[in-house]
Amino acid sequence: MAEEMKKEEERRDEPAPEQQGPGLLATILAIAGFIILVIIIIWGASHLFSIASSGISNFLDRFRGGDSREIQLTLSADTVDSGSPLDIQWEHTPESGVSGTYAFIYQCREGFQFRTPSAEGELVAIPCGSTYTFTPDGKSARLIPVLSGDAQSVNIPLSIVFLPTTGGDEARAQGTATVTVRRAGAAAPPPAATTTPPVSTTPPPPPPPAQPRYVDLVVRILAVGVIDQWSGAFIERAPYSSAETTAVRFEIANRGTVHSGTYTFIAQLPTAQGFTYTSPLQMSLGPGDRIENTLRFTQLAPQGGTFTVFVDPMHLIKESNKANNSASRYVAPASGYQQQPYQQYHYGY
Repeated sequence: MAEEMKKEEERRDEPAPEQQGPGLLATILAIAGFIILVIIIIWGASHLFSIASSGISNFLDRFRGGDSREIQLTLSADTVDSGSPLDIQWEHTPESGVSGTYAFIYQCREGFQFRTPSAEGELVAIPCGSTYTFTPDGKSARLIPVLSGDAQSVNIPLSIVFLPTTGGDEARAQGTATVTVRRAGAAAPPPAATTTPPVSTTPPPPPPPAQPRYVDLVVRILAVGVIDQWSGAFIERAPYSSAETTAVRFEIANRGTVHSGTYTFIAQLPTAQGFTYTSPLQMSLGPGDRIENTLRFTQLAPQGGTFTVFVDPMHLIKESNKANNSASRYVAPASGYQQQPYQQYHYGY
């Protein structure tokens, strides 16, 4: 009996096998969980560092002038003779995933035109006020300025515009410069005589307050008439038949204090079938600049109609006043107006 009681006490003192198992399993699970937690922390830290590095890199690029919305435009000369070549180069890197083409545009001046050599070596005229696309992959071009008017020299603002095919209008970029074109053989103006200004004891006046920066595009209709079929001149009278070319002259001006940037306009034509004309990209207007346009069309409706023009219809330009971006004028036919058999009407700008 004593022996049995002793064995029973020994069995009580031994640890139960089932009590050791769960403790070992919990230890293994804790170690595994700790390792997973360390891996998650390391991965998150490296990912956060990558994002931060990218953000810092983008910030430094913008600080150094690397904004992809600006095109760095370089001219071979600021002043060039008529008929002499002018080379332009530009630097621009679109944002990742954005593709497009580069177009050239320059402001209209009376008696002036840019030309460019074609692949066959011939000089091709570039129309003013509308975009002209060079080789899609190239970032340089050669221009030949031709001054045929009476002026001895003219200042020509010109731009290179990036027109995105992907990425939306936010990816559009532009670079602008100005070149002076003088008549070939014209003598350069003599240098101004230098004089030593007298020493003044009066303190200089305070600088004027900074001028506010804003754009204000304004459109105004000037006249309604027809285009003479023989001379091509604009005549301010009502059309006698639907076959005559009706014309509307209107002016777009920038009353702001900074350049407008490139823009477009649309016009609703009072034709028999109704039509909305959309312009190509227009040259940027500087402060106080204005440009006159003439829009021609045939097949005026028998009862006449209202001609309406809208500038920047997509509201891509931030302006101080949008209320003056449109203008309208009723176009009336002449008494006895004849409606010719319908043909596809023509319009032009």
